[in-house]
Amino acid sequence: MSKLISVFIQKPLYGNMCYINEETINRAIKHGFQLEVKTPTKTKIVNPKEWKQKGQRMSKVFKRPDEPMILFGNNLDSWGMEIKPEFNNQLQLI
Repeated sequence: MSKLISVFIQKPLYGNMCYINEETINRAIKHGFQLEVKTPTKTKIVNPKEWKQKGQRMSKVFKRPDEPMILFGNNLDSWGMEIKPEFNNQLQLI
């Protein structure tokens, strides 16, 4: 079993278009991890090097206007190995 870095995307853009922070991708590449990208409808395992090379680069300003966050985005439908959700019989309290 390979090592994974999990990334949860609450609201993907444009259907299943997902953007991941460059720092997270670089950390996965540095340590030889795969990315587990989770959305409310899908979970896929993707190669971080390919995600960065083929992704759309976007600079997004969040809190600091002088330091925009670099994101790389791809459509999750055409990427990686899909994982089927596991159902457990445990009761989850909210």
